Amino acid sequence: MRTAWLVIAATLACAPALGQDDPATDPGGGAEEELPAETKTYALSVSKSWIYVVIYNDNDRWTPITGHDHGIRATSFTGIVTWNADDASVCSVDIRVPYSGLRIDPPGMRERLKFSADGAISDDQKKKVVGNMLTKGQLDQGSFSEARFQSISCSGTEGKVDVTGNLSVRGVAKKITIQMDVGLDGDTFTAAGGITLGHADFGMKPFTYGPGTPKNQEKLTFGLDVVGTAN
Repeated sequence: MRTAWLVIAATLACAPALGQDDPATDPGGGAEEELPAETKTYALSVSKSWIYVVIYNDNDRWTPITGHDHGIRATSFTGIVTWNADDASVCSVDIRVPYSGLRIDPPGMRERLKFSADGAISDDQKKKVVGNMLTKGQLDQGSFSEARFQSISCSGTEGKVDVTGNLSVRGVAKKITIQMDVGLDGDTFTAAGGITLGHADFGMKPFTYGPGTPKNQEKLTFGLDVVGTAN
């Protein structure tokens, strides 16, 4: 009899509880239903983000003075991104970069762009370059205080996202579409991408001191690698 009770007990222990679905016959497989993504607004971090433009030396122009490529980083800005991973139509981006926060080749910039250390310039030279960059023929800080990007639309919801909007520099708005690599991790939003434009797109000419001196190329490369935290 003791053996029979042990067999019965073992059988009951292996049987499903009353009212419990048998996993083998459960059509849902026990998987939880995935909830729609939530729309969130993210404030971009200045310290964790890189917003910059690259200026290139015109190597075809011979001068007794050697010119170099440089990166100009925004060391102060405000940026707000609204995003929903399931619905790109709610996407919104607004980034404002004051000219007063622009710095040429700040720490980590040349390394990030893989520029040669031979092209590094002194702090005094950096101040002169920034001063030239803010003159009337360039960014015209006397008339305009900032650059701004405002989105119009977004397409794509996973990984690669095309963001279309107006990039305004020295009062000239240029409609652009930039492809961004977008990622979400909890309350953290990341996006990275870049686009090449020209001085002429914003009514400027490449800077030069004059004959016999270095001159910048026409092209400008704008880069973004930003990190935001949900509000």
